[in-house]
Amino acid sequence: MRVGFSPKRRLEWVVVYDFRGLEVTDRVVEFFRLLGADVSVRDEFGFEGSADAVVYVSSPGIAVRALRLRKKGEDPVVLLVTPEAEVICLSGHHWGGEEVARALAGWLGGSVGGSTVAEAEGRPPVEDVLDVLGIDPREYRERMVELVRALERGGVWVEDPPHPGVLRYLKELGVKAGSREEAGLVVSVSEGRVRVRGCERGEGVRGGDRSGRSGADDGEGEEGTEER
Repeated sequence: MRVGFSPKRRLEWVVVYDFRGLEVTDRVVEFFRLLGADVSVRDEFGFEGSADAVVYVSSPGIAVRALRLRKKGEDPVVLLVTPEAEVICLSGHHWGGEEVARALAGWLGGSVGGSTVAEAEGRPPVEDVLDVLGIDPREYRERMVELVRALERGGVWVEDPPHPGVLRYLKELGVKAGSREEAGLVVSVSEGRVRVRGCERGEGVRGGDRSGRSGADDGEGEEGTEER
């Protein structure tokens, strides 16, 4: 038996901290083992930064004091599970954390608490937009703020979308999809490249796994494909 969803981030090692021996911990451990993860349960105060996910079965105060976060996109997914089975994602929201939190809450029969700024403002996270287009957002963590502003400013133009349904899905997420000239972000799916338009530098960012570098872009390229 396996849980019927596939997290964005592969969870091979999960560390669960339980300081009070709460009953809900057994269900948390069972959930991650069904995902195929190796699960370690610890009863001491700590933070295992090399794990793929860290779960605190505790009060929010204990979890916050234990955190030793380093860098967005590199830290593990961090979840808090309260004794009432409320699941809150503390770190890694758009790197798979929210997806795991929702699935874990459903498994426990609990609820999901907390929200990101993007969720509170009713706008799509840029990480989710890139993920839908098959581009790993972790490649752009150094310029994430710039990408967020560009997306808010002019939306996105997708040059070679893999399927028309992708464009429809982006619109359902609330992503603005204007013309190529007005778009804040221009994404080339085939090249794994994201260009920022309307900024002083006019730079483009290219994914490291496909080109191995980031650099300036002249903003010229093939015309995009617009959904009719």
